[in-house]
This record gives sequence, structure tokens and C-alpha cells, in this order.
Amino acid sequence: MIVVPCQGTPDQNKHYKSPIGDKYISFFKSNKIICHHVVSFYIFAQILNVEMKGIQIEPLKTKVNYPAIGLFYIIAIALRYLTNKTSLLEGFTNGFLKIILQGAGPAIGAWVVFLLFKIKHKPSLRGNYNTISSPLLLYWGLPITLILGVEYAVKGTFSFVAILAVLVYGLLEEIGWRGFLQQELKPLPEFLNILLVATLWFTWHLNFEVTTSNALFFGILIVGTWGIGKVADTTHSLLAASAFHSVNNFFTETDTLKITILATLVTIWVISSIYRKKQLKKNQYKHNDASVSQY
Repeated sequence: MIVVPCQGTPDQNKHYKSPIGDKYISFFKSNKIICHHVVSFYIFAQILNVEMKGIQIEPLKTKVNYPAIGLFYIIAIALRYLTNKTSLLEGFTNGFLKIILQGAGPAIGAWVVFLLFKIKHKPSLRGNYNTISSPLLLYWGLPITLILGVEYAVKGTFSFVAILAVLVYGLLEEIGWRGFLQQELKPLPEFLNILLVATLWFTWHLNFEVTTSNALFFGILIVGTWGIGKVADTTHSLLAASAFHSVNNFFTETDTLKITILATLVTIWVISSIYRKKQLKKNQYKHNDASVSQY
């Protein structure tokens, strides 16, 4: 407990207690105004949902770790070049493993800088859900079930491994793009953050032809960086981010049926994200009310 002594009249000479830490802090020349400012700050922090009781506060990120970003990107793009532009994987007969290796660069780069630079960011597989089963069923179980169900009904085939490969591929990318890079660039203005991530993401594909389709692809990556970033910020779940990432890879060619499946998945996920955001706010208000009522 922090005990702040307030000098003043006997009625004013009270101790304001705040569950911020275990050490005592004394203000030898403090006065009533200082004491009230301390209490006001704590209540204001509770309203902002800064959890100060029994939890280490995560400081607001103010600096970009450019050396970490540089190392991350060198690893990501070097592995992309080796797996996509050389004959390194020509001997692989396992299609699933080959696809995974082609998209593993961003994840490996992120894991390396997390370890070397001791960087910690919020996105995880579970995110802010109570259990990992919730995002797993919603963002992976649903598309697998829906796509395979429609495929079996229409074609009589069952491409489970191919769909799983697309989801895992998207997850490996998102560990790097949303799990590390977009979080690391948070101190920058939002538009600059999005533009830089989209540009690096586009360059990572190693397709530099000046064509209309490439220009359109870059535009899609800008919108995707913004949209998937919002999903990551709302859910903190890499499973959710990878699902939104993967919907573009599920259907390289589109028709009415595929567009219907795509629209259904995105609609359900967007509604779920909005509901999740409202639920979190509601829980925050309850937590804040409970905390403020103690004073």
C-alpha cells in the first residue's frame, strides 16, 4: 500500500491509501492540494482502465526499436527468397510442409527479435478471450466447417489439409506483421504505421512487376493492414488476425458461391468483433465502478 500523509488541519490530516505498490512514499513538505491530486490521479487512472492492483503496468510505448525491425525484416525476406525464389524446396514432396515453410519467415523473424531484444507485445493465440477455445472455434473451426461442408456438398471432395495449410500460413505471417511489426510501430502516426507495414508486407512477396494487378494488390494490403490491425487491437488474438488474413487466400478465384461463403465468414467475424469490443467495455466499466466505489 502507498500511504500519502496530508498535512493540514486535524480533520484534513488523513492517509489516502491506494493499492499501487508495497513501498511507503512520504511527501515531507506536501499539502492538502498535493494529496488530492494524488487521489484524483489514481481514480482517473482507474477510469482509464489502467490496472494498478497486483499487476505491473505496461508503459506506453514511445520509441520504435528500429534495429529489431531491421533484423526481423532481414530474416523474413531472406527466408522468403530462399523458399520462393530458389530451388531449396524443390525436393519437398509434402505440399503442406512446403506451403508452411514459404510463409514462415515473418514468424521466425519475430521470434528471433522477441528473444534477442526481450520484446513483449500483447497479441497471442488466445488474445483477450477467457479460453483459447473461443477464438479457435470462431476463427478456425467455423471456416473449416463451412468451407469443407460446401465443398463436399458441391464436389464430393474434402480438402481439409489444404484449408488447414492456408490458416497456418496466415498465422505465421500474422505473428510477424501484426504480432510484432505493427505493434512495434505504434508510436508512429496511424497512417504512417499502416503505410509502412503494407509496404514492407508487399515487398516481402518479392513481386516487383509494374502491373495493374500489383497496384491493386498493394491497395488491398493497405486496407488489410488497417482492417486486420483493428481486429488485432480489439481481440489481441493472432488466431483472429490470421483468419481475416486467410480469407483472401482461401479463394484465389471467385464465383457467386465463393463470394457468398466469404461474405458470410467476414460478416460473422465483424459482428463478433463488435460484440466483443462492447463486452470488454462493459466489463471495464464494471471494474472501474467497483474500484472507484472503494474510495
